[in-house]
Amino acid sequence: MATVSNSERKVSILVVDDNEDHLEYLRRTLSREGFKVIASDNGNEAVRIAEDVRPDVVLLDVCMPEIDGFHVAMLLKGMEETRDLPIIFISSAYKDVYTIMEAQSIGAYDFIVRPVNKDELLVRIRKCLGDSARESLEEHADDRKTKELSESGA
Repeated sequence: MATVSNSERKVSILVVDDNEDHLEYLRRTLSREGFKVIASDNGNEAVRIAEDVRPDVVLLDVCMPEIDGFHVAMLLKGMEETRDLPIIFISSAYKDVYTIMEAQSIGAYDFIVRPVNKDELLVRIRKCLGDSARESLEEHADDRKTKELSESGA
């Protein structure tokens, strides 16, 4: 189980993406790794969820209708309750240096270009969470590998 510090609480990740396939891939991938995943397909809802739930990390698509990821990030960084939430942007449409610089100027922790590589995603989340959560996530990954090996008969 992925945890924050020594508590039994799962690490929560708010995943925001208007593309259902991308959202489902991230939801499935992160759930398998022991994260509590909260999914949203639009920016306005994501802001409300972040304010209520206060996830440990926000994975945020840049290009969304109505309110884009940059605007969502600015709203989150502008509220006292959510200003310290680490935001990792994900995008395939915008991957030039200017977009990445804009994300950083808003206060993004990181920027991932699609297609999302599972290992890269997990490394960046672990780095974002810090040492105590990273150790818990590594323990979960070891437990999962042991279980997979025992189920496969190896």
